Amino acid sequence: MNMIEEEVDWDALASNLEDSILAANERYEQVVREFCLLVGITGGNADAVLDTGVVALNNIAVTMTPGTLSDPWTMQMILDLGPPEGGDLQAYYKSLLTMNKVMVGAGGLFAVDDDSGHGLLIAHMSMKDERFNAPELADYLAQLTSYYAENQSKTLSQAQFETGAIFG
Repeated sequence: MNMIEEEVDWDALASNLEDSILAANERYEQVVREFCLLVGITGGNADAVLDTGVVALNNIAVTMTPGTLSDPWTMQMILDLGPPEGGDLQAYYKSLLTMNKVMVGAGGLFAVDDDSGHGLLIAHMSMKDERFNAPELADYLAQLTSYYAENQSKTLSQAQFETGAIFG
């Protein structure tokens, strides 16, 4: 019997996928809670970060989401870089596209939010990796935002983390 003729146990595949999604979501919640403690977000504010996925670092809104159905072990982070300064949309969008050339190997992608027109940086982080922990997440987010921050010399210990829906 060749591969094409073999029967697939769809129930077992679905069960394995559900287990993987559950485990990935639990890992995401654990690391985000630890991240919140690390950066001083406590109580209801930490719950808000888990509920919305939104945190601000260096005045940049970051939305964190757990993996998707097709890739449950990859966390996505979307950084809202805001609107173009001075209103020159063409130059702003051109700069985002130009920066994509640099980010290809770094695992990020620049885009434009179709509703707000804001520039976005979309990045991913593997939650399977042993290095996926709260300090690594905080460092990664600090690195991603530092280039765009008003004060580019901030270190992780100086970074200002806030919660709340920054968009809108």
